[in-house]
Amino acid sequence: EAAHHEVAEGQHEIDFEYADALKTAHATILRGFLSTSKDPGEREYLQDVLAKVESGVVEPPNYKPPH
Repeated sequence: EAAHHEVAEGQHEIDFEYADALKTAHATILRGFLSTSKDPGEREYLQDVLAKVESGVVEPPNYKPPH
């Protein structure tokens, strides 16, 4: 549900709600990609996919990466 950068470079803390293992794994990976992406278009895409995965609109294995 929340993410923020820690003191050292490359460290991030991610707080999230419990869900089934696959949904949690995908949300965690997507948040990791979001935290390192510098491309605004990619960030927008990832935020959209993450919102859909977390709301259950899209099941995790059905999204396609932008590239």
